[in-house]
Amino acid sequence: MKKIKFIPFRFKLGLVVSVWVSLVIIFLGTNIYNNIKHTMEKQYNVNGNVMNALEASNYYMLYKALDKIALYIFIALIISIGISILLGSVLANFISRPIKKMMVGMEEISNGNLNYKIDIRSKDEFRLLGRNFNNMTHHIRKLIEERNKREEELSNKNNEILVQRDEINALYEETTAMNEELEFLLHQNQKNYFVTVKALVNSIEAKDKYTRGHCERVMEYVLKIGEAMDLTQGELEDLKYAALLHDVGKIGVPSSIINKGSKLTEDEMELVKMHSILGYEILKDVPFLENARKAILHHHERIDGRGYPDALKDKEISLLSKILAVADAFDAMTTGRSYRMIPFTKKMALEQLIENKNLQFDPEIVDIFVTLMEREYIQDLSQNII
Repeated sequence: MKKIKFIPFRFKLGLVVSVWVSLVIIFLGTNIYNNIKHTMEKQYNVNGNVMNALEASNYYMLYKALDKIALYIFIALIISIGISILLGSVLANFISRPIKKMMVGMEEISNGNLNYKIDIRSKDEFRLLGRNFNNMTHHIRKLIEERNKREEELSNKNNEILVQRDEINALYEETTAMNEELEFLLHQNQKNYFVTVKALVNSIEAKDKYTRGHCERVMEYVLKIGEAMDLTQGELEDLKYAALLHDVGKIGVPSSIINKGSKLTEDEMELVKMHSILGYEILKDVPFLENARKAILHHHERIDGRGYPDALKDKEISLLSKILAVADAFDAMTTGRSYRMIPFTKKMALEQLIENKNLQFDPEIVDIFVTLMEREYIQDLSQNII
């Protein structure tokens, strides 16, 4: 910081006092000289005519001595001015001493020395000013100490937070590692379960020679429909398991009824209809198949409410069940069955789906599925042409 140059106050005050004292002395000396001269001239003018030669000579000599008196007065004035300057400087120094102390105090405070105290012992306003200045610096020091204390507390808290953050990060890393391990184990568990499910599906299909590969084909159909409808990955997973296991309840239906070549009796038909409920119950202890279970339970429901097991209508039926119903019906129509040896062509099966829109099947899902099948048919034709 650039130091400011200035003339000390005591110099200014001493100069003012000296000038005023000098002017007063000069004024008094000049008045004395002029008065004496004026008085002598007046007496000479009055008595000049009656004076004898001796008196006139003495008066002349006295008048001439007045010039010396003027010189003495001038010398006395110079000495008086010197003395007045000296006295003015002493007086100014005495008066300005408290101000100097104030200036020193302010400089010390500005340099950060808040413990500095101004000692002014004069019995005037400067003493009160010095005491108030000391009180102010004391208050500032207390505020700064309080601020430093708060900063230290905040720093300690910050350190604690940093330690806790490190602990949290370590715990997070540990938890992440555990989650990854759990996710891996879950994936392995689901993979193992999927293998078990496929084995179970194979055992179901072994009971019905006409439906071999049915569940996997239905799975392919439902996944195509689900992807076309922009379903989430979770919903697609539910569809996959629902398709693979939608006939798991047939384990509880005798093979003689499943493979019966003639028309089923009413009691046999009611027993076959139970397979969706049986499948729902078989899977009740597998949490991640909860949505798939619901789709399996209602995949034979109809839009018009004439389906089973709960005779649900349109919006009462879940989306997954509606998708599964279309895919299941299409594959059933395009493969041979014990009750129908000759399967429908894909074109005939699609026509049946379209004909039963708003009756048995959801119209939007049927339209999507028909579009997908027609697109595949066109692709197959182009590949054959090539």
